[in-house]
Amino acid sequence: MNIYKISLIIIVFSLFSFTTHKYYVSLTEIQHNKKDHSVEITLRVFTDDLELCLNNRFNKPFLIGSDQEIPQLNKYLLDYVNQKLHIKINEKSYEYQLIGKEIEDDLTFIYLEIKGIKTLKSVDITNNIFFETFEDQQHIVKIKTTEVHKNIILFKDKNHQSINL
Repeated sequence: MNIYKISLIIIVFSLFSFTTHKYYVSLTEIQHNKKDHSVEITLRVFTDDLELCLNNRFNKPFLIGSDQEIPQLNKYLLDYVNQKLHIKINEKSYEYQLIGKEIEDDLTFIYLEIKGIKTLKSVDITNNIFFETFEDQQHIVKIKTTEVHKNIILFKDKNHQSINL
């Protein structure tokens, strides 16, 4: 009887694993680089979600990481991020520099940098990436300095938070 129940549970869980359940989650890491006086930002997003949002926003076919990727992708990527992600450092707004991007499996890593930051006292973040397409999008934000590590989660209804370090 126990073997039967265990086998049934394994079969049921196996069947559920084949159903598609899409999670809309991104990770934003904000790290202060004291040596270079900069803040390094890494966005990890699902490539297909990014393509869909860029396609909808700019009405162009974005096939990220393929041979058909448009040459101006980085320009559109930076435009989208500048429209949707706002980070104030020490109560001041800065422009991002796009360092580059990497594709790894189904994820796209977007690397940004803000220069001229000697100390990191506060971070004010508003993240609206993908909310126009995915109502249940969540953004995990990790903020790191040599002394402090803070984590927050942002949702469509709570897309902003200020953190003192």
